[in-house]
Amino acid sequence: MRKRLTLIILAAMMFSSSFAQTPSTTPDQTQIPLTTEIVVPGKHGNPYPHAPLNPPHAYLSGNVITLTSHADFEVEILQNDAIVYTDYLPSGTDTLQLPDSLSGEYEIRFYTDSFVFIGYFEI
Repeated sequence: MRKRLTLIILAAMMFSSSFAQTPSTTPDQTQIPLTTEIVVPGKHGNPYPHAPLNPPHAYLSGNVITLTSHADFEVEILQNDAIVYTDYLPSGTDTLQLPDSLSGEYEIRFYTDSFVFIGYFEI
């Protein structure tokens, strides 16, 4: 009985993951891989560490970054460890227009209350 239940659960997981929403991209978009770091451990009244959130998918096309669904973000763009641009990106907004003056290699940080998503890109 346990083996049967395990097989059913595994089959359901594989079936549901095959329908996971994959963001559509265009040939001129470059994905910005994002990692997750915990900013405030044990927040939300939970004294135990919790797993980090999955980062959103981020894509760069020219000076526009497009994100999949996300929480409200404070955005920082850094070059050589110095902040060169900041912005606020509310949850209903899926694009971030970067200044045309940006050129070179950058680190981008998307801050939520407890987490920061970090990626690197070049314009």
